Order: sequence, then structure tokens, then C-alpha cells
Amino acid sequence: MATRDSIVCALDGGQSTVHLARVGADLARIVAAPLTLVHVLGAMPDADWDAAGAVWLADDRPAVGAKVGSEREATRMLDTVAEAIGEPTAGRHVVPVGDPGRRVAKLAEGWNAQLIVVGTRGNAPVTDALGRVSSRLAADAPCPVLVIPHGLESHVFPLTWRARTLVCGVDGSSHAWSAAARAADLVSQLGGSLRLVNVGVGGVAADTVRDVLAQLRGTRPGAARRDTPPLDVEFEQRSGDPAEELERIAATATAPLIAVGSRGMGPPRSPLLGPIARRLLQHARRPIMVVPATSGPAELAA
Repeated sequence: MATRDSIVCALDGGQSTVHLARVGADLARIVAAPLTLVHVLGAMPDADWDAAGAVWLADDRPAVGAKVGSEREATRMLDTVAEAIGEPTAGRHVVPVGDPGRRVAKLAEGWNAQLIVVGTRGNAPVTDALGRVSSRLAADAPCPVLVIPHGLESHVFPLTWRARTLVCGVDGSSHAWSAAARAADLVSQLGGSLRLVNVGVGGVAADTVRDVLAQLRGTRPGAARRDTPPLDVEFEQRSGDPAEELERIAATATAPLIAVGSRGMGPPRSPLLGPIARRLLQHARRPIMVVPATSGPAELAA
């Protein structure tokens, strides 16, 4: 059974399933939220899965890393994953039929989810490195989506993110400020710092930056109390290619993730993530937290 305010982890049964679920479990511990594991029948695992990386059931049938063809098999897979990550009480939900991206988004909306964790497709072409499920969620989910790049799943450990710097790309648009607010929420729970970066011609008006920083510095719970310092957040303007510069800054700051906003959903094969978000997601070297324009009300009066 799913729980409201969950961290939702969308799993396809591929070889990275256990790692993705463990990332979701770590985040659930950080934000003190329940974890819900979701599988939609028809969400195919990566074609290049290696059976050596699978989780096996007692009867020697692979539960993770192989095609899940029935609701019963999917339920067993989720049960096995929950045990493997040490979360036997995690919520588990199998959707019998439907478009995986749309169904996960709908469930997350009904549960008022805080965050969706999803992986990318290692066998997808470069023009669609996300795969249809993660691409759709990153474009029009009802809450932020943490996209874990293929191949990095086993190297992402949110419990080590405490007191670290997160990087958020902003361009002065409303969806960018929403991403900044969501990133600030996470930073406040991690006890770290936030670095807002605008890259490109024109920049952001100085008075807007001043107002945004003032609002964000008050987002830490208890910030008005004398014994609680304000959120550590700074803004900087850079020139160059936005996606490359954001990655460069994140690498220099050893940031565990980059946050960006998206513009919502376009035609089925062309999610309007915006060129910066799309390039980051296609060539990411770390998790990307995408805040869709359709997500919840964490906004700034910029």
C-alpha cells in the first residue's frame, strides 16, 4: 500500500533496479518520508541487462534483471527489492496496464509525492537518452524528479550528501525559480549550501537576485530563530555554454546533483524540457533533479 507524501521510486525490473530503490530509500530517510516502490507492467528493463547483476528468488528465477510479465511476478520483484535494500515495510504498488510515465505521474499526484526517483535507458539512442518513461516524468510530473543517469546508479549515495553544495541552474524564468525553491528545500534538510548559477547573455536583474536570495535564505526551518543560521545560498553569473558550465561548476564544487527547471510537456516524442535540461540529462555525470512546470507550489515571488 502506498503512503501519501512518499518518495516514489519507479522501477522497471532491470539490472539497476536495486540500486535505484536504494537511492530512493536513502532519500526517504533524509527527508523522513515513506518510500513507495512502483512498477508498471509493460515498462521493459534495459536490453543490455546482465543476469549476473540480477536479484534471484529462492526458486532460482530472476526477479530483477529480467522481463516481468505478470502482476504476480512484478509483486514478487518488488518484494525482493524491498528486502534487498533493507526496507521490508516499503510501500509496493503494481500497475497492471497503462503508459508507464503517465501512470507513475498520476500515482505520484494522488499520493502528493515529494519526489520521484527514476533511471535512464542505457540502450536508448543519443537523441532519447532518457527513455520514454523518465523523459515524460521529467517533463510533466507533479513533483520534482531525480533522474539517475545510466551507469551511475551504484555510485549514488544520498546519505553522503549532508553538508554538501548543490548547484541549480537559473535563467530568470518562473520554472527556474521553482527549481531553486525545491533545491533550497532539499539543501535545508541536508544542512548544506546552494549555488544558483545563471549562464548566458543578459543575465538576471540585480534586484531580482537580491529578492530571491532573501527569500531562499529564509527557507531553512527555524531560520528566524537566533540559534538557526539562514540557508547558505549564493548566486553567480557565468558566460559560456550553459550545460557545460553547470557541469563544470558542479564538478569543481563536488556537487552531488544539479537542479534545473523544465517547461512542461510538448508532443509525445518531444518533451519541452528546454535545451539546458535536455543536454544535462543526456550527458549527465551526476544525478539531475528536474522540477517540471507542472510540479507543486514551491515557488518564489521573483
